[in-house]
Amino acid sequence: MTKKIPAPIYAFGVIYFCLTVALLFNWPSIAHAVRLVLGGVLFFFVFRGSRFAGNLLAILSAAAGAYVFSVGVVDLFVPAGILLVFAAYMLWSRRVRVFQESARAGMQLPPAS
Repeated sequence: MTKKIPAPIYAFGVIYFCLTVALLFNWPSIAHAVRLVLGGVLFFFVFRGSRFAGNLLAILSAAAGAYVFSVGVVDLFVPAGILLVFAAYMLWSRRVRVFQESARAGMQLPPAS
């Protein structure tokens, strides 16, 4: 079992962080600051192997991608498709499950004496 974060999760987290910081600096608002903080907390737990946080990230990504497709903004179809592919990867990838299980196994507490 590996405790190494799968590359697509790591790449998505770095890209999300960079995009949110760029939005915060170019168009400062409370919404962008809150998105940065909540995204940071969510990715902190995803990087530690939390299955709940991973599933929440996948659901939010799928919802965002589906929303963009439903609105019909043609310029955003590629990012929406990337969100949907990432959501599918988070939900059904064997590498993600192995990573989450190895993180869970590392957190087992010793029996109380």
